[in-house]
Amino acid sequence: MMQKKTLKSFSALSGKRVFLAAPYTHDDPLVRAYRVSQVNACAAELMLAGALVFSPVSMTHPISHFTHEPVPHKFWLRQTLSFIEWADTFAILRLQGWKVSSGLDEELRAARSKGLEIVELDNFWGADSAWGGLLTMLDELTDRLEKT
Repeated sequence: MMQKKTLKSFSALSGKRVFLAAPYTHDDPLVRAYRVSQVNACAAELMLAGALVFSPVSMTHPISHFTHEPVPHKFWLRQTLSFIEWADTFAILRLQGWKVSSGLDEELRAARSKGLEIVELDNFWGADSAWGGLLTMLDELTDRLEKT
């Protein structure tokens, strides 16, 4: 079994081919939108740190708006699991729900079977960063929408 580690800095992944996994599915579309923004911010930070990044959430979320009907979970897994072959590192963005995400769990099993390095990532961008400011604004918007 692959040993996992938690990174203190994105720079540790510079030069790596990173499969960025995170939970996505949720009944509330605002939660999904929030997760997408978190994943996109993380992917950007990883790229700026020198990593090559594939983010299933970043790829599939915008495409899902053009499928004209809901497609089964297996459809998306087929699209994303093929990138496990490309990656040398499997990074888990530990957003709320990451431990119970069935999609993330399936991706993790595939990564382990290929012997990828497994790392866990926390939210490194705080309220003082540009991304943190954007995410804080999204949090405030979510709060306002919930009150209406």
